[in-house]
Amino acid sequence: CKDANGGETGDCWAKADPASEKVVPWSTKLGPTADGKSKVELFTKEVTKEQYEATKNGDFNFNQATYKSFPKVDADVVTKEFYDSYTGPGYKKMVDGAYTIEHYFLEYKAIVTPGAVKYYKTVYFIEYYKDAGRLGDNVGGQGFTWNQKVGQPVYVFGYPAAPHPDGDKPFTGVTPKWCYGKTFAAKAAAAFKAEAQIGLKCSMTAGSSGAPWILKYSSTKRLGYINGVSSLIGDADNNGRIDFSTSPYFDSETYSIYKSAANLWSGSIVTKDGDTVTKA
Repeated sequence: CKDANGGETGDCWAKADPASEKVVPWSTKLGPTADGKSKVELFTKEVTKEQYEATKNGDFNFNQATYKSFPKVDADVVTKEFYDSYTGPGYKKMVDGAYTIEHYFLEYKAIVTPGAVKYYKTVYFIEYYKDAGRLGDNVGGQGFTWNQKVGQPVYVFGYPAAPHPDGDKPFTGVTPKWCYGKTFAAKAAAAFKAEAQIGLKCSMTAGSSGAPWILKYSSTKRLGYINGVSSLIGDADNNGRIDFSTSPYFDSETYSIYKSAANLWSGSIVTKDGDTVTKA
């Protein structure tokens, strides 16, 4: 992957990982190491005034390595705003009425190992789509049922994400959760214009809205009949924990809407040239 001059091209390049640094004792000799790739180098590190002055009485052991004093102290005159907000290792002091920060440095030795060089090549693709037919014909789907007797057991599958009213957050919204139990006739919720409702004891929090309520569900076949969808949640005993969900009761009116929608084809989402339909 080279151009006419033997250099890199636009779609081929090399990138080296960052070099690693391992601090070693001061007695370690400078120069190449046995592996032929790494070498010991001398570096400086800014430290506090106290750490710097500690080296006057001998070598100062700092961060599991031996540092030595380095004859370099910088002093910067700064603005009052910078002086007041500065939190670094430098020593702050006033010099002849000027806001000054002194910087102190120590020497140390470290083995520097260059990062491995990795080579990359960009490959371009043109992606085409093919209409595979109706979704349900390809992956299957649940049945639909209505006018069912209240009090039958159902499974509810959802992705709760929000915390309980008391602040506890047991769900992530990533892992699917489920509830199981018998439905009961739920009270109307005028604030949401929810009149005919069924309820289920369930601790799933917000985020589980739209979760299917599946009647006569087979865990082996993973099939059943949709008989509700999570609509509202609540805390029946006011202890700060969600403990029930509700769904609209699926009656003949629900079925008529379902039947009407089932007879309306949404159209293919793939265009003739293999692109996807982008319009709403």
